[in-house]
Amino acid sequence: MNYFISPPEATDLKIDYKKFSSQISKQWSLNEINTIDNPQRYHSLEWEILIEDRLLIGSLDRTGQVIVLDGEISDVAKFAIWTRKQISNKYKLIFYDEGYSADLELCQNTSEAEIINAFTDL
Repeated sequence: MNYFISPPEATDLKIDYKKFSSQISKQWSLNEINTIDNPQRYHSLEWEILIEDRLLIGSLDRTGQVIVLDGEISDVAKFAIWTRKQISNKYKLIFYDEGYSADLELCQNTSEAEIINAFTDL
């Protein structure tokens, strides 16, 4: 299942894919990270990281506003919490699944357990 992090409404947020790529590389055990220069592609950055020997796949869309994650919910939650710390608090962010069966505002004090609990009983 895919999970998403994005602002809930239109905003001027634009995550710089080069800076975000560098931040990912410094924080996580990379399997692979690729910048995508093709303007026909939907994403500007794609990555695969290892968390406790499990693969977490992610991407940043070309608008710089939507992060897509695919992996174990516990790993996705870890990455979401870390991501919230990388983006200014002036931007409200929500975390949701592809069916939008649940959503949760990502705040500086949101815990991994809150994310996991909101999405495991769906």
